[in-house]
Amino acid sequence: MEADLNRLQKEGDALRQTRTRKPFPASLPRDEKQLQPAEACCPDCGDALSYLGEDAAE
Repeated sequence: MEADLNRLQKEGDALRQTRTRKPFPASLPRDEKQLQPAEACCPDCGDALSYLGEDAAE
């Protein structure tokens, strides 16, 4: 019974291993797009817009 329990635990551990994707090769071209707002200031208050961040996905 304990042998079965140990076997099941080992199988469960093998299933829980996380798989990660390999990064794309550096030789592939990257497509970078920068989206600019239609206006440089806030339409509600008139203050300048600030940079919020970026999203990167491959």
